[in-house]
Amino acid sequence: MDKWISGTTTYISAILKTLLTYRSQNISITFENTTKRTINNFLLAVGNAKFVGGGMKLIPSASPMMDLFTY
Repeated sequence: MDKWISGTTTYISAILKTLLTYRSQNISITFENTTKRTINNFLLAVGNAKFVGGGMKLIPSASPMMDLFTY
């Protein structure tokens, strides 16, 4: 039980620290040696499916039937 409490406490404190101190980054999207877009972003997710992990809807406009990635 003590290991679970200390592990959970450590995990939650690390999440809180990250949320309070992390700053967005400039991200350039480059394809075939051409920069398509530069954005200041907190999170960039690229994929061809709407859901990731345990069912989190991270990329709602994505479709596995298309031959394109969506961001």
